Amino acid sequence: HDAPVNTARFDPLQQMILSASSDGSARLWRARHSLPIAHAIWHRMPVLDARFSYDGQRILTVCADGTAGLWSRPRETHAHVWWQAPAPVRASAATPGGAEMAVAVEDRLLFFSSSDPGPPRREFKSPLDPDRLVFDPGGSRLALTTGRGEVLLLDSQSGRVVWGPIDLRAPIRAARFNSDGRLLAVGTTSNLHVWPVESGLRKPLVSLSHRGGETFAISGDGRRLACLESEGEVHLHENRGSPSLPA
Repeated sequence: HDAPVNTARFDPLQQMILSASSDGSARLWRARHSLPIAHAIWHRMPVLDARFSYDGQRILTVCADGTAGLWSRPRETHAHVWWQAPAPVRASAATPGGAEMAVAVEDRLLFFSSSDPGPPRREFKSPLDPDRLVFDPGGSRLALTTGRGEVLLLDSQSGRVVWGPIDLRAPIRAARFNSDGRLLAVGTTSNLHVWPVESGLRKPLVSLSHRGGETFAISGDGRRLACLESEGEVHLHENRGSPSLPA
C-alpha cells in the first residue's frame, strides 16, 4: 500500500490476509508468502474497513465517502458499488456466507442483498449510534455496540429490539457470538461479558476480568472462554454449572 493500513484480517482458513488502506485500496495477500492475490479493489477515498464473510467467499469494503461494496473473492477484480450513502458509514457487517450486508448510516440501519443489486431490502431506525455491527451465525440477530460502552441485540428481519441497550460503562473492543448463536460475548477494555441471546437478562450470565479487550474466543458449547491478556498471557476460563449455558 502507498498509505497507512486501517485494518488487516485473516480469512477463516488463515491462508490470506485482507488489508484496507487510506490509499483507497483493499488488497488480498497470501499469508505464507506475503504475495498479493489478484488485483486491488479501488475506491475513490480511503478504505476504512474490509472484512471476509464467515465462509471467506465474499469481501465487504467500506469507504470514507460512504460507499459500501460487496464482492466475490477472488474471481472478481472490482467491488460492486451498489449504493452511495448520504453520510459516512458508521459501521458495517456481512451475514455468514455473505448473502446480506448491513450498514449503519446516521440514525438508520440498512440491509442489502449481495445477489440483487439495488436499494436496501429493509431499513430501520437505529436504537443506538453504533460503531460496530455483528451478525449471529444464522443472520437473524444483529448486535450493535458503541464506543461509549452500550450493547443492544436486534432482530435483523423486523428491527425489533431483543434486549438492551445495556451500558457496560467502558469502551467496547469486540463482540462475538458462539458458533450456534445462543451466546453473545462482549469484550471491553477491562472485562469480558457473556449473555444468552434470547434471555433478555440485564445482567450478563458471566463477567470476567480481561485486559485484552479484543482478543478472545468462546467455545461452541459456550462453556469455555479463551482470553489473550495485554501482557501476552492466555487465560482459559470454564463455566461448570450454569443451567443457562447450552449443554
